[in-house]
Amino acid sequence: MTAAWAKIHEGELSLVGDLTFDTIPALCHAIRVECSLFSDVKISLSKVQQCDSASLVLLLSIIEHFKKSQFSVSFTDIPKTIQTLIALYNLHSIISTSHGQ
Repeated sequence: MTAAWAKIHEGELSLVGDLTFDTIPALCHAIRVECSLFSDVKISLSKVQQCDSASLVLLLSIIEHFKKSQFSVSFTDIPKTIQTLIALYNLHSIISTSHGQ
C-alpha cells in the first residue's frame, strides 16, 4: 500500500494509507510542498490504515518543518498504534494531538 496527502479544507490535511518504513520517505519528501501552503494546519490521521514506528519520524518531521516557520501544527484522529508509540517514547509534549475534527 502507499500513502498520500489529501486536502480536506483550507488549513486541514489528511494522511491516507499506510505510514510504514516503506512509505514514510516519500511522505517526508513531500512535507515541504504540501505543508508550505498553510501557516497553521490540522492533520487528520483518520484514514491511516497500517502504521509502525516510522510514523513518528513523519510526525516529528512535520513538527520540525512548522517550528522552523514559527507556525503551528496539530494532529487529530491518531491511530491507537501511534498513540501507544507517543506514550512509549514520552512525546506528548512534542506531538500536539486532539480528538475529532
